[in-house]
Amino acid sequence: YGHAIAFSNKNNRKEKTTDKIVLSVMNDLNEEERELILARYKYGTSQRQLAEQMGVSQMYISRLERKVLEKLRHYVK
Repeated sequence: YGHAIAFSNKNNRKEKTTDKIVLSVMNDLNEEERELILARYKYGTSQRQLAEQMGVSQMYISRLERKVLEKLRHYVK
């Protein structure tokens, strides 16, 4: 039982560290980029739906998403 608690505490520390990294990265994005990432990856909004909500083309969303994901990749390296 003690091992399970130690494992749980270790996982909680990793999750908190990951949360801090994600928050830091999200703070470096502009409002439009944050909105896109949250809509796409937290809420599962399609590019088409997001484009309609934002009043832009799906191609614009696709390009913006690619740009934002490239930014995020730099944080992971």
